[in-house]
Amino acid sequence: DASHGYAIVVGSDVYEVEFDYIDGAISNLVCNCFCTYKCKHEFAAMLQLQEIFAFIEKRHSEEFEKNGYFAAINKGILFALAVDGREDGNFCI
Repeated sequence: DASHGYAIVVGSDVYEVEFDYIDGAISNLVCNCFCTYKCKHEFAAMLQLQEIFAFIEKRHSEEFEKNGYFAAINKGILFALAVDGREDGNFCI
């Protein structure tokens, strides 16, 4: 709905992380893992989301403004987009 989203984090299992994305801020992360506190899955999702949203807003802001949402994307395409968007450092899954 343009302000709420889901991320999939793959670790020893596959975890779903829900989050809010409002005015460029990622908040209210909730993971479906067994932890009762902030977990590494939420942290990993937040870091990757910050990076990819910044990349999309930097390079594709007109499309986002026109449509008002991000659509689902094939994981191979998303991976390529994330890797191609790296300006420094390492990227690993």
